Amino acid sequence: SLYAMFNQISEPGGVDKRFGKKDYSDDYDKLYAIESPYITLPSATQQEELKIVTKAREQAMADLTAKKTEFHPAFVRWVEEMRAQPALIEQRIAAELDRRAVSTAKLDNLFDGNTNKLLDVYFKLPGNESWAALKHTLDQSRRAEDAVLQTIPHVMVMRDDKPRDTHILNRGNYETPGDKVESAVPSFLPKLPGGAKADRLALAKWLVSPEQPLMSRVTMNRFWQMFFGRGIVKTPDDFGLQGALPSHPELLDWLAVEFRESDWNVQHLIKLIVTSRTYRQSSNVTPQLLANDPENVLLARGPRHRIDSRFLRDQALAISGLLIEKRGGPSVMPYQPAGIWEDMSFGKNRYFQGTGEDLYRRSLYTFWRRSVAPANFFDVTARQVCVVKPQLTSTPLHALTTLNDVTYVEAARMWAEKLITSLPDDPSRLKQAYRAATSRQADTHDLKSLQLILGNALVHYTQHKDDAGNLIRAGESKSSAKIKPAEHAAWTTVCLTILNLDETLNR
Repeated sequence: SLYAMFNQISEPGGVDKRFGKKDYSDDYDKLYAIESPYITLPSATQQEELKIVTKAREQAMADLTAKKTEFHPAFVRWVEEMRAQPALIEQRIAAELDRRAVSTAKLDNLFDGNTNKLLDVYFKLPGNESWAALKHTLDQSRRAEDAVLQTIPHVMVMRDDKPRDTHILNRGNYETPGDKVESAVPSFLPKLPGGAKADRLALAKWLVSPEQPLMSRVTMNRFWQMFFGRGIVKTPDDFGLQGALPSHPELLDWLAVEFRESDWNVQHLIKLIVTSRTYRQSSNVTPQLLANDPENVLLARGPRHRIDSRFLRDQALAISGLLIEKRGGPSVMPYQPAGIWEDMSFGKNRYFQGTGEDLYRRSLYTFWRRSVAPANFFDVTARQVCVVKPQLTSTPLHALTTLNDVTYVEAARMWAEKLITSLPDDPSRLKQAYRAATSRQADTHDLKSLQLILGNALVHYTQHKDDAGNLIRAGESKSSAKIKPAEHAAWTTVCLTILNLDETLNR
């Protein structure tokens, strides 16, 4: 019955071949078009801009159409001559258009795709200058309208316009439908509001209603899992009969109610968790405690686990000063090794790396293909299926990323520049860097080790100037010309080392 809520949409579940391959272009919004139906969400300013450019485009179309009787008969004869004598195609359009444009153009429609292309060629002929000016104005107005449209958010929607019967499938086989069922929510949970149509809108409102506790409990369990490495319910993907019982049921209930009554304020709940005495405990563990509570179910010590790779990237950008904290906007394409998308799609899809601020937005905004995760997001799940329990491992590939990926090297370089220009000597720079990355003061052993790394790196880069030059050119941000390359490279090495310390990578 719950499945029946979603069995009414028009989505066929297949792949639309029209959206399988796009022309190579630097225009992101055109390259990755969205499928209809969709709604647009323009601001008041965008609505006014759109009215102006749309009116201009309509006027340009009307002006060209008004001249149709002057140029159209000659244009039709020009095309029909090529259809009758294919040899003329090579002489007239071969340099600019595919010959198929001649046979497929709809000559009675000036704005048909191929007709429009043929007109562009025809209007370049001597004697057609007045009409060419009108066509140029139309093309310019279309581009202006398109530029405004691309600034307006487009959101895909799903229709419930073709109701389907939903049946219990015998042994899960769609070829052997059983009893017919109606849309409804599970009977052990509160019912939908009286009189409401049992559709997806009613289900969405029901999910966040005070009478229905599951949404807030599941959500808070996932936040708890993010900070402690383990949920209060160990099975975040199963709150049913086969799932685990909560280790602290009263705590989960309190968090769920607090979340709902705070008007679903995520920031408020996160602040409560990270400022609690439970979270702020030391992660040091005694042999006896480890034997009695190896998974820290009883929360007698602080959590210790590697930070999510997306948070590690944001952390490196934030420490370096590169992080762009702007909220919202379209997805961005930061650094990624060349060829990954092409290899996974047999050349059908191509990755267009962004520039400027796009390289330093939060990981939340990184464009993510369902079949190919961003290269520096390790341990993330495949997006072909929904997975809510993160995978935490430690492999050499992780170190390969955090030591060599251009995001981390550039962050280390810019962080080094900030330390060199803002602090007067090596000890103060080392103390500041260590404190920023690990949230604790460096002890004598830490400082001695870092000073040794700095000294060795300085000797190496003084003797190998090419290596220093290559290192401080990592990424698109510019290095300060006031800092000696060898010094800058040496401090970049130190900062990259600190970014890769166990205390930096782990909570």
